[in-house]
This record gives sequence, C-alpha cells and structure tokens, in this order.
Amino acid sequence: MKSAVILPSSSYIITDQTIGDGGHAVVFLAIEVATGQHVVCKVHDVSRYAPTSKKLQRIRQEAALLSILDHPNILPIKAAFETPQTIYVITDLAMGGDLFSTLLRYNQLDELQIRAIVRQVLRAAAYIHSKGVAHRDIKPENILCGITPSVPYRIMLSDFGDSGISADSGPGRLKSAVGTKFYRPPECYGPDPSHDLSVDIWAIGMLTLQLLLGYEELPGLDTVVFRNQADIDAYLDLAFADMCSPVSDDATNFVRGCLAFDSVQRPTARQAFRHRWLQEPESDRKVFERIEEDGKASWRPQRVKFPVIEKIGPVSVGMNQETEERTPWTEQGGLQGTTSGHFTAQHQHSEFMLGDRLRL
Repeated sequence: MKSAVILPSSSYIITDQTIGDGGHAVVFLAIEVATGQHVVCKVHDVSRYAPTSKKLQRIRQEAALLSILDHPNILPIKAAFETPQTIYVITDLAMGGDLFSTLLRYNQLDELQIRAIVRQVLRAAAYIHSKGVAHRDIKPENILCGITPSVPYRIMLSDFGDSGISADSGPGRLKSAVGTKFYRPPECYGPDPSHDLSVDIWAIGMLTLQLLLGYEELPGLDTVVFRNQADIDAYLDLAFADMCSPVSDDATNFVRGCLAFDSVQRPTARQAFRHRWLQEPESDRKVFERIEEDGKASWRPQRVKFPVIEKIGPVSVGMNQETEERTPWTEQGGLQGTTSGHFTAQHQHSEFMLGDRLRL
C-alpha cells in the first residue's frame, strides 16, 4: 500500500515513473483515463513562489501559450490543473525522447537527417514568430522526437517556460535574462540585454552546429565570449575543423548566417527555411516534404478547454494497492532509462508524497 493523492477530477493518473527532473519541475509518466494512452505530467511546486512572482507568471504563461500554439511541430497540451501549492501540466508523450538523448543514442547523425530535423525546428520557429512569440531556450533538450522507430522523427518544440511575447518583431521588445548559455546570442550579454525574435535564430544556428558535431561537447562551451563577428568566425573555423566527418559548404554557410553578431543580419525563420541547404537538391527536398507530411498526418489539432488551467481545491490523501505492473520503458518505445521518483509538496499544511498513482 502506498499513499496516493486523489484530486477532484479523474481524467489522468500520474505514476511515479520520472521522465525528467529539472530546476523548474519534475516530469512524470501519466495515463489518460478515457483512452488508456500514456501522456506526460509536468509537476510544478509553486508553494515557494509569491502570488505575484515572475516565475509563477511564467509557469501559467507556458500553459496558456501551449493552448493557443497549435502546430504539428509544437508539443500539444492536453490539460492543466492548479491547486494552492502545485500546477500540473499534461502534454503528449514524445516516444522518441529529446534530441539530446538521440545524440547520446546514435552519437553522430548524418547530414541528411540533420537537415530534416532543422527544417522542422524552423517550421516551429516560423509559426511561433508569426504569433509574436520568442521561445528563448531552443536547445537539444527542448526538442522532442515523435513516435517513429528511427531518425528523422516528427520534431516537436517544447518547454516554453522562458518564452517571451513581443508586440511586434522589432528590436528591444524583450529584456529578460533567460535561456541557456551558449544558445543565447551576444546581445543578451551586453549592458542593454534587449533582444527580439532573432534570439531563436542564433539558438538554431548553435543547435545545428551541435548536431553536426554529434555527441561531443562544443569546444569552449563555458568560456568562449563573442565580442564581435571576428570572434564568431574564428570560433566556427575551429569548430568545423575539429569535426570528424566532413561538412558541406551549404551547411557551414547556413550556420554562419544564423550566427551573425548583428541580430539584424540574421535571417528570419522563414528565410532560413528557404536556405539552399534545406531545399536542394530537389530529390532531398521531396524526402523532407514526405517526412513532414507523414508527421502532419499523425498530428491532430488540439481541443483545449478554457480556462486553460483548471483551478481545483486542496487535495485529499488516499491509499491504493500496488497490484499493477509498471510499463517498461524500451528504446523502441522511447521510455528507456526512467527511474522511480517522488515529488513532495505541501497541501493543507500536511505533506504528501506521490506514490504509484495520483489522479487528476
């Protein structure tokens, strides 16, 4: 017998299988009761945040954004619930894991696979930019792979916790110091950290560089400083020279274009998508388009009820029996490497622990 948290609704059952554990939230495998399908529950302990804190606002904003960003290459949200101490965000399960895990599994992707991935990331970026949204933390860990047995997957951009909304695409609309070092462009480190949607183009350039390099860590990841375009060019010369496999001229040209020191010189997401590296030859483009059409066929427009975050009252603690087998997490299913974990928070001044089952 283990303690379980019983919430007023029974739409989802959250298991104690941990998919991810970061500084902002713990991510658990969950089950959608109506369909029996596996989904993901991102659990935020918000008891440490003041009601007006920016962090709490960002958590709510992420759920709200996911509810209106409806695109095959954006991770779909299914529901969100809020108690006085915790926010639960339910999303689809990307069975292929994230791109970081993909690099770990395969060590090196060929250039055709990388191009297929980058095209889909750019499709997602072009879509959110058309809505005035900058992701601001595009990196391998935040790009998820859909249900396919091998690369390339249907790619889904996830984790909008650091996103920003700009009234227009002009410079100086966003100022928050968010994102991941090295995937943030030089303007974010200056005395005036104002930036715009082009921060995502810089990040896509760095993402592409990492994919071309493979699982090896980018050189100088923690120490490099880009003070001008010459610093960037010198760094890229070094990075491309160190690669084990030769890289095409079109690939290096694409990366250099994204990594312009002057944000105005970077292409938009739509312009980057039209780069020759992602469009030619025609035979390759047809392969990419077929992959994207297959991915779109497996996608369904989401139906999110409003309000996006359903507020529910304090939870009660119940008991449940451990009679059911755990679902194995295989490489083919994308669930390899999970661990059992517990998420602890305060509810009604009494501590609860996530056991085998938690109902939402």
